[in-house]
Amino acid sequence: MNKLSLPGFQRAIKAVHGVHSIFVRRVYVVEHGQSASWKGDVLVFDLLGHPHAPRCYTWESKGEVTAILHDDVVASPQQAVQRALRAAATRGRAERLSRTGASAPQTLAREPAFSG
Repeated sequence: MNKLSLPGFQRAIKAVHGVHSIFVRRVYVVEHGQSASWKGDVLVFDLLGHPHAPRCYTWESKGEVTAILHDDVVASPQQAVQRALRAAATRGRAERLSRTGASAPQTLAREPAFSG
């Protein structure tokens, strides 16, 4: 369950993506990635006036809000969580490699997080 209120999520979307949003629905997602799993509510918002995305998928985990834009690859709440899990796994591998001095793999894009 997300601790942040709907207006809080809308403020986060506005802060990160610069547009207003309208709440559409809440979807419960259970996703098992290769190195991590996640389950919880993903909130779906329509975006008003965004130049590239009609929709945004958001959730809160450990006090941090993740906001993933709808695109050709991410067209559902479950795909948004999958992208975030892949990005987190890639960042973790890059951090481990940088500590050993090896070159880091290319990371997937992840939407900036917003706390508050």
